[in-house]
Amino acid sequence: MRIAHVVAQRVESPRSGYAMRSWTISTALAAVGDLVIVNVGSDPHDGDEPDTMALGRMRTAAYVRVAPPDLARWSAGQRLDAVIGDETALAPWIVGASARKRIVNSQNVESEVARAHADREAGELRALHTRRARGFELIERAVLPQCDQVWVVSRSDADALAAHVDLRSIRVVPNVVPDWAPVRRVPARGHGVYFGSLWYEPNQDAVRELLAVSEALDRRGLPHRFTVAGAGAPPWLVNEIERRSVIDAPGFVVDLDGLLARASGAVLPVRYGGGSMVKLVAALRAGCPVVTTPQGARGITGLEDGENVVIRPLGESFVDAVAELMSEPDRYDRLGKAGAELVHTHYSLDVLEMLLAELLAEETAGA
Repeated sequence: MRIAHVVAQRVESPRSGYAMRSWTISTALAAVGDLVIVNVGSDPHDGDEPDTMALGRMRTAAYVRVAPPDLARWSAGQRLDAVIGDETALAPWIVGASARKRIVNSQNVESEVARAHADREAGELRALHTRRARGFELIERAVLPQCDQVWVVSRSDADALAAHVDLRSIRVVPNVVPDWAPVRRVPARGHGVYFGSLWYEPNQDAVRELLAVSEALDRRGLPHRFTVAGAGAPPWLVNEIERRSVIDAPGFVVDLDGLLARASGAVLPVRYGGGSMVKLVAALRAGCPVVTTPQGARGITGLEDGENVVIRPLGESFVDAVAELMSEPDRYDRLGKAGAELVHTHYSLDVLEMLLAELLAEETAGA
């Protein structure tokens, strides 16, 4: 099977939730067929582009860079069984490509995410996100129905997308995490972790909520510290973090497993966002207990409060849960182990490979 995975950025380094989904899907597709990664993005490059891309599990894929208007012409000579666009914004180019089946991997219901951004802004930023929402609504209504399949990360995203467009081709393809070595936890009492790309507005909002949680813990006289790991924090957020002496912000952390192993738990006070949180799945995979909100747990089937995660609304009950986690991390060891088992059985690369093989076979059989 000849497959093209069309992306808007290089995928060899899963440094964000977005890149993690791209990277894991490419890795799984490389097990299903003969894969070529087609970069149509404008990310910087030095002119000496590779002709192969290293992926997980010691796999490689052919790699080419193609300008978006040239994708149709490029694909015409490739005899592709499937072309898969990596995000909703690429859908207009995907429907014009030559392949037996055309698929869009929708990382979020983008119109909903843009509307949520608009609702939290004012002035020019509100207008900008409102225009983005309208543009994505147009793609979701007029372009996605032309695809053979649309992949979404969760059943809730499938329902949201189907609510305003008839898409009988929707398939749920959950976010998964790579194969990492087993993590030996040595949690430090009173140490919580948040991680994510800090240029992304929902993560910025969550960090502000984390600062409020820290202040509430101070009022209770509970010693603690938080590490906020991630690149791209705007100056205003850096200033807010620096005002709290108990918050460390080291930027992007390469050894995320090491950070999670030393933490009492991951504290994810998320108020909004789309899809499902890759960071939550990554924390669970490392056996790290997680305290999050109902919105933070959105879209991840199998999460059960008190069984493999702690789910609380923001406010006093959330602070209570964080305080207990920070004070008695050993009590939460069971939740961490149960979370790791959930990821192993439902959100691993093995699961993704089997699912994508089924979906591509379903759509190409008899074509």
